[in-house]
Amino acid sequence: MILVTGSTGTIGSELVKLLSARGIKFRAFVRNSKKAAAMNIRNMEIFEGDLDDTKALDKAMKGVTRVFLLSSADPRQVELQCNVVKAAAKAGVSLIVKQSAFGSSVNSPVALARWHWQTEDDIRNSGVPYTFLRPMMFMQTLLMFTHDIVADGVLRVPMKDAKVALIDARDIALCAAEILTGKGHEGKIYELTGPKGIGFDEIAKTLSGVVGRHVSYQNITLDEAKRKMTLDGLPEWLSSDLGKLWEIFSSGRAAKATTDVADITGETPRSFDTFCHDYSEVLLGELVHH
Repeated sequence: MILVTGSTGTIGSELVKLLSARGIKFRAFVRNSKKAAAMNIRNMEIFEGDLDDTKALDKAMKGVTRVFLLSSADPRQVELQCNVVKAAAKAGVSLIVKQSAFGSSVNSPVALARWHWQTEDDIRNSGVPYTFLRPMMFMQTLLMFTHDIVADGVLRVPMKDAKVALIDARDIALCAAEILTGKGHEGKIYELTGPKGIGFDEIAKTLSGVVGRHVSYQNITLDEAKRKMTLDGLPEWLSSDLGKLWEIFSSGRAAKATTDVADITGETPRSFDTFCHDYSEVLLGELVHH
């Protein structure tokens, strides 16, 4: 039995579809069972609980052999994910596949990256075999800017002229599915990227073809980006932390592509063109509402 946390999120929702399509029975540990049920996923056993409820986690781990560990950004992330690790160790789980982050490090200026590293360390010390996935920025992140792209014809991000090897979240889910159902990934750390580094001028040009109007790229300051994220409803701590992440991305340190997705799945990761084609209805939906 596979236990999936974060199963209603961007990556988790794709992962459960893949597991279901393969005819694999699995358990989804969720905070909102109605939301999970609305996904209408076959072969998915829904277990409602919270990551701070250690008794619920112990119950959810019964019969589980592999765990996919992912939770939303939270100042208590290390504590909450450590609860999962402890429950997995107690249950004798044979593999934890942890969704970590690009730049995960004890010395990272980004709190989220430090927290992911702390959980990685907890897993190493737990004795449970593990695989860590450290993906690059998701292509789906750009959907945050859909309104500006469609309404103003402008993509405003603090990226200067740097490139980033964006990855489609569906490819992260595909890697997780392969590892959870396969062999030989224990002790591995995978740096997951798209097929190549891509600049934001090129991204804007590709988006132009999707929304049917010229889209230009406008480099904004980090302060402007953080202010906009806060106005859009993100907590101030998260806006500040993501601002530090944008600073790393804009330095060019995120431009290099790896072969890890292809090594795991045997498939070339999706291109940005493919992402735009597949998500055109989402982008054009904003055009309809505008």
